Amino acid sequence: MVDRLKAALDAKTDSDFVVMARTDALSVEGLDAAVERAVAFQEAGADMIFAEALTDIE
Repeated sequence: MVDRLKAALDAKTDSDFVVMARTDALSVEGLDAAVERAVAFQEAGADMIFAEALTDIE
């Protein structure tokens, strides 16, 4: 998914266009996997990250 994210970011021509990365890993793989994916998305340059199904701030 990081490769797809990078491709979208590379194709972006308008600075007002926002690329949001989303992960559903929490429900299937657990919190650690969701955090790992979110960090990978951030490092790849995502403008926003949406972690699906988080129910607790901690």
